[in-house]
Amino acid sequence: MNEADYRSFVLNPLLREKLGYPWRPDVIKHERIFKAYGRSYKTDTLIEVNGYPSMIVEAKPQESQFDSGLEQAKFYAKNYQEGRVVPYIMVAAGDRFVVYRAVPGIDGLGVEFKQLDSLISWSELQNLIKGFIHKPTGDIKDSTVEQIKYVFEELNEAISSSIRPRYSKDRCLIIINELLFNFLQGRPLDSIYRKNRTINRIRADIEKILRLYDLGEIDGTTLAYSFREFIDQNKFYLGTSEDFTIKGDRGKIKFINIARYLTPAHVIKFMVKLVEPDINDKIIDFACGSGGFLGAILSYFKDDKLKRYFIRNNLFGIDIDYLSVSTSRTIIGMLISGKEDNINIFHHNGLYSEKILEYEDNIAGIIKDNGFDIIIGNPPGNASYNGNDLDYIVEHLGLESEKSRFSDGELFLKRAVALAKPSGKICILVPDGILANSSTRYIRDSILKECQIEAIISIPRIFRNVSSKMCVLYMTKNPPLYRHEEIFLTSANLDPKDETANVETELNKVYKEYENFRSTIV
Repeated sequence: MNEADYRSFVLNPLLREKLGYPWRPDVIKHERIFKAYGRSYKTDTLIEVNGYPSMIVEAKPQESQFDSGLEQAKFYAKNYQEGRVVPYIMVAAGDRFVVYRAVPGIDGLGVEFKQLDSLISWSELQNLIKGFIHKPTGDIKDSTVEQIKYVFEELNEAISSSIRPRYSKDRCLIIINELLFNFLQGRPLDSIYRKNRTINRIRADIEKILRLYDLGEIDGTTLAYSFREFIDQNKFYLGTSEDFTIKGDRGKIKFINIARYLTPAHVIKFMVKLVEPDINDKIIDFACGSGGFLGAILSYFKDDKLKRYFIRNNLFGIDIDYLSVSTSRTIIGMLISGKEDNINIFHHNGLYSEKILEYEDNIAGIIKDNGFDIIIGNPPGNASYNGNDLDYIVEHLGLESEKSRFSDGELFLKRAVALAKPSGKICILVPDGILANSSTRYIRDSILKECQIEAIISIPRIFRNVSSKMCVLYMTKNPPLYRHEEIFLTSANLDPKDETANVETELNKVYKEYENFRSTIV
């Protein structure tokens, strides 16, 4: 039996006759096409409740195909629509039929799918979705992600609409970050109102929202995931920020196109698995963005006491963009329980540690060369650096001073090597081919002298509004015992002939290949 016959003679009768799904075009939608990561995909069946995409159904005629159907359904549910996960999936393979519900992962980054005990009828799905998207009534402990996001939306609307002229999107999110961080940490909010006097007149409205929905009762990973989804859905991280000017000791510096991207959860998890963090490793993301890598590493450790020790002593983040700094601090604060005074996320240019500009935090005694066991992240990849104090950075990193133009990739690569301890691990996303270009040959030569390249993994176009390809570069600085000539070189690019191929599945395959490769190195 082929797949079309299986759907017609097995799956469709199950949905229609046994589970009561109405066979109407506003409910049952076959072969819906959507785009993700530059490719088109097609679902087998999508079920909507009142126009809300509610369940993806994937069908395979043989039970042996169940796992591949499950992987497809997961990917489709995560990527069918921007900023929102389809909450239920059903996999039908041969005589096996299973339903799963999307739940936030333990790292607050992405979702996992929890198997349910039974199939879901049409009436049950309607009730579940009604509760799923309905505005919370106050008791929010067991609320869905969509309901928790509603709280963030309510705060955003209260702040943005009450000011004339309206605050910028950036300013609103920064205020929301500060309110949430302090509220969840049990700190007074008076200083936030003093700093942002224009919102003082809506103080009662803000605190009514915070009191009505006791966010502190929600599991930290669910809260962090919901907040990240709110950020994604409102398009705060789409490649550019609003231009902003910072007054420094040498005058005003205007930063243009401070790029912001939400690195996909599956890419972050893949990179964290590569470096295998340990509780005693000192780890830094020197362009930490919304804190995705920091959160994934923190969640690598399960015990809350270990997490708190790790945050205080071994986890560090830097970003030049204050919105990103405040977002990272908020998300890390959500992932731990109780008050924590020592979250080491700093507002600073990640390419140096000296305090040059007025806005920069004092990190010279904290972020030191040769000081970190793991450097990880997705630093900027612009073709030309457009930040401040290039001459100082070039001299500090020991680059060719006769060059007049440097890419972000060159600068952040050298900075990563400088920050790593001997035998330290470096795992960062860089523009594909940066080590092969003739114009950056000197960088390649320098890195080969200082580091053992462990792996270079080319990945498809994964960021919105970015046409260039990227690769994961994984290196060890000055391996003390020996060097090996073997380098794990591969690509996670998708087979154009395979319509179901997706990035997540390919990265899982690549990791297994890397483990096998590593076991062969003596």
